[in-house]
Order: sequence, then C-alpha cells, then structure tokens
Amino acid sequence: MRYYSACLLPLSLLFYHADSLSFRYDFINTTNKVDFGALGDDCNISDHRADLTSISANNYTNNLGRLVYPKPMQLWDAATGETASFTTTFSFGMDAVPGEPVGHGMAFFLTSPVDVPSSLPAGSYGGYLGLFSPGATGSDQVVAVEFDTFRDEWDPSDHHIGVDLNNISSSGNYTTLPNDSFVGQVMSARIDYNSGTGQLDVMLHNGSSDGATHDLSVNVDLRSFLPEKVIVGFSAATNSERVALHYVLSWSFSSSLPLVSNSSPKSQARRTAVPLVAGVTVATVLALLLSTAVGVLLWRSRRQERSADDEDDDHDPWAIDEDLESGSGPRPFQLSKLTAATRNFSEETKLGQGASGSVYRGRVDELDVAIKVFSRGGSAQGKREYTAEVTVISRLRHRNLVHLIGWCDGREKLLLVYELVPNGSLDRHLYSAAAVLPWPARYKIILGLGAAVLYLHEEWGQPPRPPDDRSICRLVEWAWGMYGRGAVLDAADEALCGQLDAREVELVLVIGLWCAHPDARARPSIREAVEVLRSGMAARVPALPPRMPVAMYVQPDHPTEKFVADDASKANSRMSSHDYGRQPPAADDYQTLSTTSSIPPVGSKQSVRLLSGR
Repeated sequence: MRYYSACLLPLSLLFYHADSLSFRYDFINTTNKVDFGALGDDCNISDHRADLTSISANNYTNNLGRLVYPKPMQLWDAATGETASFTTTFSFGMDAVPGEPVGHGMAFFLTSPVDVPSSLPAGSYGGYLGLFSPGATGSDQVVAVEFDTFRDEWDPSDHHIGVDLNNISSSGNYTTLPNDSFVGQVMSARIDYNSGTGQLDVMLHNGSSDGATHDLSVNVDLRSFLPEKVIVGFSAATNSERVALHYVLSWSFSSSLPLVSNSSPKSQARRTAVPLVAGVTVATVLALLLSTAVGVLLWRSRRQERSADDEDDDHDPWAIDEDLESGSGPRPFQLSKLTAATRNFSEETKLGQGASGSVYRGRVDELDVAIKVFSRGGSAQGKREYTAEVTVISRLRHRNLVHLIGWCDGREKLLLVYELVPNGSLDRHLYSAAAVLPWPARYKIILGLGAAVLYLHEEWGQPPRPPDDRSICRLVEWAWGMYGRGAVLDAADEALCGQLDAREVELVLVIGLWCAHPDARARPSIREAVEVLRSGMAARVPALPPRMPVAMYVQPDHPTEKFVADDASKANSRMSSHDYGRQPPAADDYQTLSTTSSIPPVGSKQSVRLLSGR
C-alpha cells in the first residue's frame, strides 16, 4: 500500500544492496551480441549459437575460445565480508569431427577482470581448456566448472565434471561420467553457489534418450580464490590430436549480495565512533517512531477515503495495487497522464478491440506504449483476465514476450501499460496485401516463438495452457496428410512463390507433427524441439508414420487403457489412460507448444500461416 512508503523510507536509508548481476540470453537472437566478449580467433557468435571452437575445414586443431560477459560481478565485499550467492543455467554441446578423436572439453569459469586480456593464456590448448598456461603457479585467480572429454595426466577419468580452484586439476572435486556422455547431444547445466553454506552445486542433464542427470557438490569459500569483482564466461580448447566443436546455445545468470548495514564498520572504527553511533541510533529510532506515526495517520486517512468512495472497495477483485507495489518492475501511472497520451482514448489512437478491453497507442515519458483499457464494470471473465495479465506478465522477462511497464487504477477503468511493439502484430504481416512476409523472416519468428515457449516451460517454470481451438486438430491432420504423401513443400504458403529454403520448411513441418503426436509419450520436450530447430539437424527427428496415429479407446474390458493406432493397422502401441485421461482427447491433447496472449500459440492460425499461409 502507498501509505507504507513513509515507514519504509528510513529503513531504505540504513541499508544498501551491493551490485548484482543478472541477465538471460539466447544466442538464437543476436540483437545484443555486442554485449559479449568473444576472445580468440576461433570463438564466433552466429545466429544460432556461440561457437567456442571451430570445425571448419583445416581449422579445427589447436583452437582456443572464450566467451565472457563484460560487466563484472561483485562476488564479495571486503568491508563487510559478505559473499554473493549466484545461479547460472546454460545449454551447450560438443560435436565430434568425423574421423577425428574427440577432445578436450569446455568450462564455465569466474576470474578477475584483469585476467581477461585480449589474448588467452599462452599454450592453454587441449586439456588446459583455455583456462591455464602449462606453467601456471596457482595464482591465476580462476575458479571453473569443467566438462572434460579426455583424460590428461592430471585428470581422474575421460568424461567427468570437475571443479578447478586456481589449478587445472580437479583432484577430489569431480564426478565421473560414462564415456561419450558429452558428445553429439545438447545438454543443460545448472550451477548454484550458496554463500551461506559455501556449497557449489553442479547439475548436468544429459540430452540423450536416457535423460540421465549427473551432479557434483563442492564446499569452497570463493573469497580464498577470487577477487572481490569477477568476470564470468565459458572457455574451450582443442589441440593437434583431439578436436571438437564446443558451443553454447543459451545462458542465464543471476547473483546477489545479502543486505548489509552501512553502519557496520570494522571493530577498530566501532570503538572510536561510539558517540557517533549512539547519536545515529537515537536519531534513527526517533525517525522510525515519527515515520510510524505518519504512516498510521496516512493509513487511517486512506481507509476513510476508500470507505467514502466505495463501500466494497476492500473486497474489490480488481484492486491489486498492494501486490504490484510490493514488488519491483511495473509502476503506477496517473490516469490523467495516460488520458493525455492517448488524446482522451480517441479512435485515432486505437490499435484494436478485444473481449476484455481496448488497446490504444500513446507516448509516455518519452516511451511509445500500448495501453490496454479494462472497464471496471466488465464481466467476471474480464476481471480474471486483468488479474492474470498483471500477476503473470509482470514477472516475465524475455525479449520475445512483450513487457508490462505499468498499470493505472482509474476507479472507473483499469489500465495496463505495455511497451509498444514497433512492427505491429504478427497477423498484420502474415495477411498483409501490400507485401509478403519472406521465408527467412518467418523462420526467424518461428525460432523466436520457440525460445519464448521454452522460457515459459523451463526457466519461468509455468507452462501455459494450450488454447481450446479444435480447428488446430484439423490443421494437424491436413499437414500430416501432406507429409504422408511426400508433398511437404506443398504445405508452404503459395504467396511465397517458391522463394524458400526447402530443408527448413520440411524441418519445421516435421517438428510440428512430432510435437502434435497423439501419443504424448512420443512427443519431444519443448527444449528438444527448439534445439532441433536451432541446429537444423533433421536426423534427430524420429521417423513418423505416414498416416496420423488415431487414439483408439477400448471399452469395457480395459477401461483404463487405450490404443494409439495407425489408420491402416489400427494397432500400433498401447498406453495408459493417464496420458490422455478417461475421456476422448480434446484439442489440447494434440498441442504441446503454446504461449501467452503476448505471442501467437504455436499451432494457432497465425503460426500455421507462417508455414502454410492457411
């Protein structure tokens, strides 16, 4: 509530939060790739990934590459002794060169900013992973989590995860993996450091069919090995005998230092400043008492205002100011400012009309915005949509999802303020009579949609509910028919006039059918689907039947089982009812890729139009 501000202000003056670092990046979108430092001639950031080493002809031996985030992170504070906790997740892979032995691996590392020069450590090829020189003395200030593929003289095994502390040897701090655990697949890793316990946890998820998970925990005080500020990044290396392509597909990182009192000096300073501390303490207590009294008065005044304006306001399901103001992110706007920005919500500024409200274009604080207006007298469904948009979208942070900037409680109307997407909505481009959206743009949009859905499913942890649109089932049947007849390219939008990449078109359609397989167990995870799209490796898609399998329900002998059968044989495989439930499958059962209202669902009419124009 707003009236808490007076009470919280003195507290905000007593505490500070040291610099933290937080970012999330998917290399499928290279808009801001300049944020990263690519060190070494063999490191390259492309449209799909960041390659740390190369497998181009005659250029895959003795490779070195580092990828670093240029902004330093405050790892610990010498004045207070506090250490930051951090979490990083990333997806990566190592691909073999045909006919060549594999080596040597890659690592996530933290090091001093001054230890990231324009050139990499001399001679750090092969098993040194681009981290250390052969003659390193242990004073390099490097802590790394290595994913090693070859056993050097200092290694415990061939394939292993290890933690290196100012030394390339991870002796005592490793987990051994089966051979070939790293090669030829996309993997995901998570690294957590808890400054309270001093525990560094590593978890690796194998991208192969067995879906194996490997973990490692090491107790370490990072202050003993690293300076106060560090740079984070990845490193990889090959040598003249063993080679591989080492790459990163996505990367997120977040760190934070505990809240620390500014009035906590060193013990010697504390003894010499007792009068000052006592004076500050008394003044602080008085300020808090005064602020509390002011807060109570403001609270009573607010209660009286709300009671006079609306007897039911305390129970108004639209009133969610408290929830928003308690967090960070979206901020409140005055109705008068939004009214002026939209010229009193004139028709000229109107962008569109939905079931729950209208959307207007405006400019607020030098920022182009889209303002969605809900009528407070609207339906219960409108109220639910408003609440859902605020509570859900305000937490989302992804470049392919529109950002919620703020809100306004205008009594008669409730408004949400979004960043304005300058290119307009997708349907305007798909159905434009003025110009045809070219295939490269469509393919990039498909990849972007996949990245957003992957974020919703895994990183945000809240998979969206698929739309209840049974026409999607018909579209899947139609597309599967094209696939079965070997006429995949006939599914492409005729407006493209053949100006397309046939391999990409086929890949998109087949992955779509794979995701829409009636047998839920035969579908890929969203990560698997996106990674195949990114890599362009059609060989990773399993063979699909020429006809769309049909769910066959068996009653009454086997009420808890059903069959999924090909149209011709009607008897392919059996699966338990928990995959679909006891009732015939709804449209949701044929769709796994979906998203929020901010972007069109994969499989919706707009996204299908990207491929087929239908």
